[in-house]
Amino acid sequence: MTSYYKPISGSPANAYKPLASLNPPPAKFPYVDGRASASTSPYSRPAPLPGKGGNLLGLYFARRSYHYPEPAPEQPTELLLHPLVALHSQPLINYDLAFTPKTNLAIPKSFPMSELYQPATQPATAYLRIISESLLWPIEINNVSGAPISVVQIFESIYAELQPALIHTEWAMATKMHQEHMSEAYARRCDALSNPKAERAEGVKRVDWLGKMTAFVGLVRDDGESVRWLGAGAPELGRTLALRLALRQ
Repeated sequence: MTSYYKPISGSPANAYKPLASLNPPPAKFPYVDGRASASTSPYSRPAPLPGKGGNLLGLYFARRSYHYPEPAPEQPTELLLHPLVALHSQPLINYDLAFTPKTNLAIPKSFPMSELYQPATQPATAYLRIISESLLWPIEINNVSGAPISVVQIFESIYAELQPALIHTEWAMATKMHQEHMSEAYARRCDALSNPKAERAEGVKRVDWLGKMTAFVGLVRDDGESVRWLGAGAPELGRTLALRLALRQ
């Protein structure tokens, strides 16, 4: 059977240079309205993992994020999303957040590789905040150079933000059942890597908080979820996207 996806591993050596240096051709696929709605599939409101405690922990950590760089002032234009990152009933991207996108990201064969280096949004922006009801931490992408955030940078940033080890207070916030889920996810992830011993030495990571919910489904503009994280009137609301996840296969 012919695979629907093509991996990006083995792509040209310049694949991970900054977007501005690649000078990619114009995008060949239309950007889509990323607003949350009932038509955007059953992934529009995933249940938090056991021990998440609703949105309270997310709100707690989001409001502690004052140390992040302030985004450059931008016009409150509604963002359209590149189809490779937007939420669809059938995800276009095949990616497990537990592993680096440099070797584990696959896109539909109908999309040329150059689409990965297109701006992730229209209008293009150098700042985005990504939130998830399944995570404690917001994911900030802030290109201080002003270069537009690309599609592939979305995946690289999510991966990088989930790599730090959990601290003791974060581990203690989870229920015993959730801690067991994290321990299982940690063991699976380490065993799947080329050097399990070295990976185990780094301990349980933020990505393990998700358990098996590490399959990327898409990004969506969910104003209600953004307000719960940031509060009404927050300047980042117009540049905040919600991450939707599913159980990995």
